[in-house]
Parts: sequence; structure tokens; C-alpha cells
Amino acid sequence: MIVAMCAPWLVKCGVASYSYYLANALGREGCDVKVVRMNRFGVRDEYYFRNYAEEVPLDVDVIHVQHEYGLFDWMEEHFYRTLKDRMTERIIPIVTTMHATGNLRVDRVVRDCSQEVIVHNQFGKGQFTHPCAIIPMGVQKVKTATPEASKRRWAVKGNTVGFFGFLSPYKGLEDVIAAVAELPDVTLLVGGGWHIQTRTPYINHIKQYADTVAPGKVRWLDYITSEDEPYYFGACDIMVFGHKFISESMSLLTALAYGKPTIARGLPSFREKERFQVIATFQTVPELKGKIAALLKEPKLRDVLIKKATLYAETNSWSETARKHISLYDSLITVGARDSEHPDQPS
Repeated sequence: MIVAMCAPWLVKCGVASYSYYLANALGREGCDVKVVRMNRFGVRDEYYFRNYAEEVPLDVDVIHVQHEYGLFDWMEEHFYRTLKDRMTERIIPIVTTMHATGNLRVDRVVRDCSQEVIVHNQFGKGQFTHPCAIIPMGVQKVKTATPEASKRRWAVKGNTVGFFGFLSPYKGLEDVIAAVAELPDVTLLVGGGWHIQTRTPYINHIKQYADTVAPGKVRWLDYITSEDEPYYFGACDIMVFGHKFISESMSLLTALAYGKPTIARGLPSFREKERFQVIATFQTVPELKGKIAALLKEPKLRDVLIKKATLYAETNSWSETARKHISLYDSLITVGARDSEHPDQPS
């Protein structure tokens, strides 16, 4: 099976990372994946997306588009219409993975132009409001370096809380800093930077805020490379994610892949995992402070989350995710072949 995957590629971007892992997992399952690289940064107007659609190969079995609102900048219709207009000899199934949902106008365009839409969880399905399939994000189970070696690597001692991912205002880092500020002998290790810049107004603001409310308690480690990841997660006793809104978080899933006990804000998509004791959730800064303190104090509480995180990673491996995609691709190809043989029959 040949799959054309339309996605950002090998850049500092969560969708790019997801696409990389999925493409490699599909390859291990026998698919030939042709990546059509989408610009993540720079000018992306209607002319760019029409030209981008012209680059998608048509000698494939499936076209799989990785969609996120910020990637397309409201230009979805120019891309999809151009792509479909090129299919004069045969209809190639178009699959779109929606990494976020809830924009009714855009979601309608994507649904109308795709044979199938994939979301990551029940929350995403509810927000999409159109028929779609749920395939959870894959998780690659990995081991951390030892806590001792990891903390030496970052020159940190005592209890540590980790915050992982690109720094954006919607991720609620202020609340994490405020909670840690009131906990003695706790250091916050911030593993993340901006997509393309080292300094932005928000980063300037958040660092000034940390200096004011939690002086000396926050370490800024910038972007964590894949080589440094085992040491970063090895140095973190627990992980906290303060997102104010999210459909799914690859950063949080990476923490689960490393078997880290994790606390996240009680958003619908995160509460889905809490119901299975994969993570703990919070709503307020005082509640977050209390849960951090409890996890640091009680090994048995940490062990429950570690066990559940490890099980989640095993159950939702990238190999399993790839197999679910291939099953979906096969069903669309079969329907397309049947419709080609009997064009007058309803599908």
C-alpha cells in the first residue's frame, strides 16, 4: 500500500513529530509512505496551498492529510478543492487527521472533502460534530536514564517537577509556577522553547513572572532534543501540564511513554485518561499544589500512576496505531474499488 502523507516534516512542531512517528510505524507495517512536506512557517496563502496540492502524488492508494488549524491559516478549501479537481482518472481516498476540532466552518470543509476523518479521542469526536473515526495517538514506550545521573546532568538536587513542550500562553505555565512557588525544596524544570525564536514577548513575560513569584525555583532548559529526553524525564519526579484548552497533547503522551506520574488540568480530553487512573487532574492552583505535594510524599500514589502510564503506552503503541490506520485505509480502498466497478450503485 502506498500512502501520500501531507504534513510538516522534521521541524520543531508537535504535528511534525506525530507525522514522523506515524510514517515510520506505517513503514514498519509494510506501507510505502511518500511524505509531501508542508511549510510550517513563513507565508502560506491561497497560492501556496494550491501549489502544495499540485505536489501531492496521485500514483498512491491513499492521501493522508495531517490537519491543525494553524497549519492551514483558513486556506483548507483552496488545498482540498485543488487536490480533488486533479483526480480526473480515479478517485483516491483522502483521509484527514484533525489534531484539533471545534471550528465549525473549517471542520465542515474538511469533512466534505475527506472520505474519512480521524480524531484522537471522544472529546475530539464530540467537538467535530460530523461522522469520524477515533484512533488514539501512538505512544513509544521508552526508559529514562537513572534519576541520579539525570539530576547530575542538569545540576539539580531535591524534588523536581517537569513541564514539557513548546512555551505558549494557552499552556498555563503560570499556574504551575505559582503552585511550585509555595512548595519547599521543589524545583520546576521547564523543558521547552518557542518554535523558531529563543525570545518572545510571552517568554520574556513568563520568565519575569517566575523571577517574581518563585525566585531560584525554576530552571529553563530550552528545547529538549531526542538525545536529552531520557535525561530530562529521568530528572523529573512528576510531570505537570497546565493547558487551558487542548484536544490531545503529544507532550503529555511523551511523559506517559517515559512512565512518569503526571498531573494535568481537568479538561475533557485529560479527564478521559483520569477515569482510567492514567493521570491525575486539577482545577485550581491550590489543588495542584496539594496534588504535587501528595505525589512527592507518597510513593504508593506515584506507583499507581507509573503502572497505569506504562500500561497505556503498551496498549497504544505506535505499531498498534499504525495497524488501525492500515485497517481504515483498506476499508476505504475496498469501497472505492467497488464503486468503480459499479458506478451506478449507492455506496
